[in-house]
Amino acid sequence: MAVQSTAPSLPPPPKNYIQRARTQQRNLTARAAEVGSAVGRSSANLISEVGYAARSVAPESLVRAYKVWPTKNVFCCWGFLMTGPVEDVGPNSCAWTSLLTPMAIFFYTWSDILWDPSHVPPVYSYFCCLAFASAVFWFSVTSFTDPGIIPRGPKPSGPMPPQRTRTDERGATVYETWCSTCNVYRPPRSSHCSDCDNCVRDFDHHCPFTRNCIGARNYGPFVMFLSSTCLSLAVVLISALALPTRVPPHPGALDPHSTGLRGLASTVSVVFCAVMAALLFSFTAYHVSLICAGMTTKASRDGAEICREMGREMGREMGRDGPRVCRVP
Repeated sequence: MAVQSTAPSLPPPPKNYIQRARTQQRNLTARAAEVGSAVGRSSANLISEVGYAARSVAPESLVRAYKVWPTKNVFCCWGFLMTGPVEDVGPNSCAWTSLLTPMAIFFYTWSDILWDPSHVPPVYSYFCCLAFASAVFWFSVTSFTDPGIIPRGPKPSGPMPPQRTRTDERGATVYETWCSTCNVYRPPRSSHCSDCDNCVRDFDHHCPFTRNCIGARNYGPFVMFLSSTCLSLAVVLISALALPTRVPPHPGALDPHSTGLRGLASTVSVVFCAVMAALLFSFTAYHVSLICAGMTTKASRDGAEICREMGREMGREMGRDGPRVCRVP
């Protein structure tokens, strides 16, 4: 049942609040002058010493928020970077290995021809480096960015309504759901992630390979990572088809596709990239379709589950009405 409620609003400041603040400042200065004259110190020096003492004591009494964060997230770089729970270290390490190993094999295999301007245009070499660097960059941004976590609220003194409505800036009615774990009302399209134990805005899904939730603040970098990874896979596959026809850069040079370690590494990397391309191209196309439809992965799954449940309910209703088709002998 939806309960109508309005967001709490602060009372307007009094009309003379600026004059009152100036009067308090003058009184504080006058009081400091009196105390300073009593102890033989100037008011300016006394105020500066009090301020220095307050600044020297304040950091000891304050604790950074990331040190007491009540969820499963892991913070690094003094709280400027955050990632997901420790349980995702395995899938995340596998993703990093799958991303960096083909790149290393590519440069190891094609180094003799790739950097020879007489056989490969320098633009293509720079394009390969840019594609690989962009994949690593966007993967790092996706993994270490706040996905849009909604800060937790204080524990209420009594039971809260499971849902409330409010009016947004455009005048539309918005339904918000209460989260008993985070003690906040979740905005639309938000959801609670059980893996990270956070409420995330525009929650799409929790990705163990990026070791982070995919939400409002890192969904764009996530799509850029998928696109740059597909581009990198295309670079490897196109190079495998084009570069073997190239002539070795100089007589006696080792052909990357000759028998030996380089030939084996090239074959393994091409097969691996072909399999990954078949998966990632379809996965990227799926997210592009979600963007065009204005949906998230969670909303798409919930809609599919609702359709399946409606189909099962219709099947049960038809079963109660009796068979619709007779068997002909």
